[in-house]
Amino acid sequence: MAGFDDITVTRSDGRLKVKAPYNPLFARRSRALGGTFDDKSKTWTFDMRVERLVFEALDKYF
Repeated sequence: MAGFDDITVTRSDGRLKVKAPYNPLFARRSRALGGTFDDKSKTWTFDMRVERLVFEALDKYF
């Protein structure tokens, strides 16, 4: 199982970007939170308004 050492979270331009190993449950939750996945950079991008929920999902699935 991946841990937090494998995850990078950055904040930029009012957006939260998350790079994490693939996890289908995290991917499903990310889409439900309005996240978009960039295949090229392998990162999820979220509106900052859901930051707390994103961190809850990271804690739950990783």
